[in-house]
Amino acid sequence: MANLEVKDVPLSEIKTFFYNMREETKNADPELLNSIKEHGLMQRILLRPNKPSGYQLIAGSRRLDAFRKLGRKEIPSIIRQIDDRTAFELALSENIQRRSLSDMEEAKAFREYLDKYHASVRVLADKIGKGTHYVVQRLFLIDWTRELPANVREEIKEDLSPGGALTTGHVEKLSQLREPEKVQEVARAVREERFTQEQTSQLVNLVKDRNMPVEHARQAVKIFEKSDEIAAQVAEDFRNAVLNSAREVKEIESSEARKLMENYMYLGTLIKALERGKIFCLDHKAENMLVWKGCKTPITETHEKLGRKLGRGKR
Repeated sequence: MANLEVKDVPLSEIKTFFYNMREETKNADPELLNSIKEHGLMQRILLRPNKPSGYQLIAGSRRLDAFRKLGRKEIPSIIRQIDDRTAFELALSENIQRRSLSDMEEAKAFREYLDKYHASVRVLADKIGKGTHYVVQRLFLIDWTRELPANVREEIKEDLSPGGALTTGHVEKLSQLREPEKVQEVARAVREERFTQEQTSQLVNLVKDRNMPVEHARQAVKIFEKSDEIAAQVAEDFRNAVLNSAREVKEIESSEARKLMENYMYLGTLIKALERGKIFCLDHKAENMLVWKGCKTPITETHEKLGRKLGRGKR
């Protein structure tokens, strides 16, 4: 490639990119520092000539930071003659692939690119190798957080940083809340409990649709999680019981065996219900989210009834 040059470039001659995608300078990655010390730089940084002199960084900010931290004077580089738009696209792709930007930083870079070059979301998505939904999700962050009070916006922004408690998926759930105070409370609950997106959706629904205080809703979601764990364990116990009994039935040629097999078909419905995280009441032949909350049948009694149906309990 005629416009490409490979050489070691003095760090003093390298300027930052014309658009700084990272809002704050992050400390050099300790693992990257150790790797460079041990093995040297595995991948050169990408630069372009910067008029009137020196070079402009396009990709490799973390590697450049590491070299500066180590006190190195020069860094292996690839130098290309490229225009502003191509440089922006390469820088975006580099940062997204290396996951060095927060969701909010990506969102702002996407907005800058779309406004600066009058491009469509589809064009941007193709350039960075992502789907349009990925781009739209992040653009939504800017539009939604802009309407929040400054203190709430800063909390959300912090939670969206790499390693934070929130993702764009969480924010989509939070955006259903209309009151900034509720957004702040729910976001804090999600952060402290490290709720998944599904749990966040449950929390938001309880607060928004049932008008439940956030603290009560938080406890309810934790109970739901526990009940799901119990249901999963019960389902496994029931499945093992059915499989073990089925092996015994194969050896029996009697009407009693046929009757048991009919029971197994009936129990298939019960097992499917349990796999969906629900408890099946043998008395009422109906699903209840929690047996003790529905028909009041204790779970131990349900176990006993099932055991009798399998021909393994007391008769």
